[in-house]
Amino acid sequence: MSKIRSYTLRAAGACAALALGLSSCNKFLDIQPKGTLPADVQFSTLKGYEDAMYGVYGTLAGSDLYGKALTFGLADQLGQMLGQLGQVDREAYNTLNYVYDDAAVRSRIETTFSQLYIAISNVNSVLSHAVSPSFENRHLATIRGEALGVRAFLHLEVLRLFARNYSLAQQAGGVTEGIPYSYDYDLKNKQVFTLQESYQRVLRDLDEAEALLASDESIQPSNPEQTDFYANRTTHFNKYAVYAIKARTYRLMRDYTNAARYARLVTEHKADFALVDRNSYTSRAVTFPATGEMIFGLWAPRQMQLVADYLLSQAGSGNIVEGRRAELLQSLYSSSAGGAGATDLRLGAFYRNESGAMRFIRFLADASTVNNVEARYRGIALLRLPEMYYILAEALYDSDRSGAYAALNAVRLSRGLDEYSGTEFASREAFEEELMKEYMREYAGEGQVFASLKHYNRPFVSITGDRTFQPSDQIFVLPWPLSERQLGNRIVTR
Repeated sequence: MSKIRSYTLRAAGACAALALGLSSCNKFLDIQPKGTLPADVQFSTLKGYEDAMYGVYGTLAGSDLYGKALTFGLADQLGQMLGQLGQVDREAYNTLNYVYDDAAVRSRIETTFSQLYIAISNVNSVLSHAVSPSFENRHLATIRGEALGVRAFLHLEVLRLFARNYSLAQQAGGVTEGIPYSYDYDLKNKQVFTLQESYQRVLRDLDEAEALLASDESIQPSNPEQTDFYANRTTHFNKYAVYAIKARTYRLMRDYTNAARYARLVTEHKADFALVDRNSYTSRAVTFPATGEMIFGLWAPRQMQLVADYLLSQAGSGNIVEGRRAELLQSLYSSSAGGAGATDLRLGAFYRNESGAMRFIRFLADASTVNNVEARYRGIALLRLPEMYYILAEALYDSDRSGAYAALNAVRLSRGLDEYSGTEFASREAFEEELMKEYMREYAGEGQVFASLKHYNRPFVSITGDRTFQPSDQIFVLPWPLSERQLGNRIVTR
């Protein structure tokens, strides 16, 4: 039995056990529930725990989360990366213009909020049973580590979307609202913590996950048909995914010492991770599984169909989902390092000009070929190596200028560009502007740009190029569901 098929069957069984995630998982798997398995039965064997984690990963791959909304859907509209550029679709227009009081836009955002907490609740089900398991097995530590890492990862996602910019809040002083941090297997409204405490709770989960996954070294997948839960670790929240999310968290906190430390733990692990050579970029790094560059991702058997349905319709500009205007993309991907023959390979790999409309073809070039995509390419990359180099570059700029340029140049060389000499950016502000462009060049379709726009907190241009948005909490802090505001507990200030 192939790993993909095994993953689907196990996730189906787990969805029946994890009732709170049932609708999302059924939508992802396109199956009907067969009944609910009692928890004492589900968690009576190691396979039960494994199935439950497969169910969690299946929920994450659903279209309401990373299968679409938090990658090439809502998140990349908010990042001004992908969308309908005409005004035919009012919801798309309002999303691109941050009209959060529009009923349709607000519904999309509230769905994202609730689905993140459904996934967190399902993780908490695994953790609650793993605290006092009914049997002993050395693999339970790995499962607990994965679950804690996923819980931290998801809460950080809530922070990136639904809370204030951390460093700006710290500069302002006083008590800033964070998010509900959930430790329970239910969907009751949770205690809201301060922003600082919310980040600390993410780090506490990651610290515990790091300790539990200390021996987790078999990272890169060697065979997509492999069914061993403890092999092919890039499709599980592995130790290096913990390091990567620690680096991401510390970067958002502008704790650059720790951000650099954890980014290096990934970039220096050459046994499993390395940026591809430019000559093999399009064949190895553009899509899942991005061997050598993917730190963590999800098997997703239906992913190519979601891509085809959303990105590859046959209508014209103004109706289809497309990238930024052609002239904006040409400017973004032009080499600012000089030098003859420097070509950014990402532009041609990600976009195709169709009579002025920039069709996004990174994951699939033609809807008619959706069924021809091999199983090993059906997935979602959630953490990739270039981000660690960008974090390292940002973290080192003040203390080690040459190291900062070296980190940025590593990605540039891999993507077909010339190196910067080390004198191009005379200030941190200018260097961060270039890093922001790099996130836009590298992470189209992956939902990473909005969070970086928020982090750098500078004016940014619309997807059409005809409007400049000024940074503000009204844009960067998405509205919570009304029920959470009305029924949620008060903020904890301790």
